[in-house]
Amino acid sequence: MSENESVRLVEVRVDQLIEPVTPIRLRMDDEKMDELRQSMAKIGLIEPIVVCAREGGYEVLAGHRRFLAARALGWEKIRAIVMPKLYEYGEVVKLHENLIREDVHPIDECEFLHYLKETMYLTVEELAALVFKSGSYVYEKLSMREWPQDVREALVDDVIVYSTAREFARIDDAIVRREYLRF
Repeated sequence: MSENESVRLVEVRVDQLIEPVTPIRLRMDDEKMDELRQSMAKIGLIEPIVVCAREGGYEVLAGHRRFLAARALGWEKIRAIVMPKLYEYGEVVKLHENLIREDVHPIDECEFLHYLKETMYLTVEELAALVFKSGSYVYEKLSMREWPQDVREALVDDVIVYSTAREFARIDDAIVRREYLRF
């Protein structure tokens, strides 16, 4: 970066944004895009997009889906972190945004959903609507609080994955369940 160019946070007109020349995502799930549009319509933009100045506007480096959702919602402006025109890591940002992150652990998701339900005095259906998930999804996640401790610990310790833990939690016989967990 040159000394006279700095990273800055600004509101950019959506009509000034240019889709990534080389997008990281060639396919986008319609349902997930609908969830994002609903979230942005209700909650707003949580994380600014990242752009780089280009001839005629700003190229989207990170936040392609957020940009598309803002455009679909008819937003005139969106918050953006503007990188210098000659930003050397522009293309790498696209990959890092999508790969160098950690998904929320299922146990953490369970506990946080429970926290929201209790502190906001929500029914499961209200919570599901708030987080744009089905009622059955939220019920299933909340039910993890009732799982046997050995299954929860194995999941927390990454000994087993969520789908396996869900099946092991259905085994009532503790001896049989421990035997499965041992393997």
